[in-house]
Amino acid sequence: MTAIAVLDTVTLDALHPGKLARFYSEVLDLPIIGESHDHAQLAPYVPGTPSLLFLQVPDVKSGKNRWHLDFQVDDVVAAIKRCEELGAQRVSEGPLAGPFRWQVMFDPEGNEFCLCPPGPPLGPSGS
Repeated sequence: MTAIAVLDTVTLDALHPGKLARFYSEVLDLPIIGESHDHAQLAPYVPGTPSLLFLQVPDVKSGKNRWHLDFQVDDVVAAIKRCEELGAQRVSEGPLAGPFRWQVMFDPEGNEFCLCPPGPPLGPSGS
């Protein structure tokens, strides 16, 4: 089957694109490759792969995201601490609660993202 398209950019709406780009730049250790008053963009991990673009919008986020970003981390507890230092907040208390082995977080503008350990997405049995 032939693809209709290639994923080029993941775009996030932001009240303050530069501030949000700096947060994700620190989280992902990716440089900002373009920034103005109404947008900011991170470099892709590898040339030719999708990048993150932050576009200024006048309205604040309302409601739960319909989709979110998952980030693999070696140490979820350490990643939670560092993200909180950068302005993120936990969606719920207690890392790795229940059968799920990740922590849902809010970025500085309230967008959900997950910090996930390597391995299967669910508990040790994969369920």
